[in-house]
Amino acid sequence: MLPKTLLAALCLLLLAGCSTMRPDAPAKIDPPPVALVTACLKPGDIPEGATAKDLVHWTMEWIGAYGCEKSKRTALIEAWPR
Repeated sequence: MLPKTLLAALCLLLLAGCSTMRPDAPAKIDPPPVALVTACLKPGDIPEGATAKDLVHWTMEWIGAYGCEKSKRTALIEAWPR
């Protein structure tokens, strides 16, 4: 009696796996806003003979560019459909 029950249970498990429905995919995913996929302005190279003050300004420009990219990435993740 045990082999018949085991075979029936195995068949039921296989059939249950085949009958599950796939989750619905969104019909259309809109493209992200253009403002979120365009790159932020990046500072140029340090000029020859730059002073410490020039280096500080250049570093602050890079920190600003990083902040811009980080905020765009966060906004893009939040805007993407789930």
